[in-house]
Amino acid sequence: MRITFSLGILLALAPRPIAMAADSYMPVYPWFFGPGYHHASTYEEGVQRGFADIIRSAGAANLMNSQAAKNYEDARRKMIDNRVYGAEKYFQMRQMNRAARAAERGPPPTTEDLIRLASQRAPDRLSASVLDPLTGVISWPTILRGAAYDADRQHLERLYASRAATGFLTPEQAAEAGVAIDRISGELKRNINTYAPQAYAQAKAFLNSLAYESMQRPE
Repeated sequence: MRITFSLGILLALAPRPIAMAADSYMPVYPWFFGPGYHHASTYEEGVQRGFADIIRSAGAANLMNSQAAKNYEDARRKMIDNRVYGAEKYFQMRQMNRAARAAERGPPPTTEDLIRLASQRAPDRLSASVLDPLTGVISWPTILRGAAYDADRQHLERLYASRAATGFLTPEQAAEAGVAIDRISGELKRNINTYAPQAYAQAKAFLNSLAYESMQRPE
């Protein structure tokens, strides 16, 4: 009841319409709707305005869709650029690391360098008092004079006596010497706990030098 009464008072106080547009069903209340209110004066004008609004809305939608597509393409292009940039930097870092390692290693060794290194690592040659270059007689270390080494020791003495006579060992003889020396070295290693460390080391050095002599001419 209170709501109905208030609405009636409001309508009673409202001014009469000052104009009624031709062919229009809606009166104009400037005071009620405010000075900024406008409306179509005819039905055709209203329809035209409606179509204009639709066209404007479609244009605005197309513009926003176009802007969104452009933003997407920009973002995709930046992502690809970032990946390419990252790949380039990765390979640049690998190249820099290789260059740094190569600089640390220095230039590769020449043939002369390799020959010099090989000669430096070669065992010492046996002196004439240990391996007589004229007779081929071998002065064996004490621990290699045991019975366990007799067969190979005697075979080596015959080979080096031939070397003294001819001035060299044939490839077949050098191979035989290598096999005999390997057998003596294996037996020496199996009995390592029965020898003093210094005596064992001297015997190993002697065998290495004796194997090296098989590829050399007597001095």
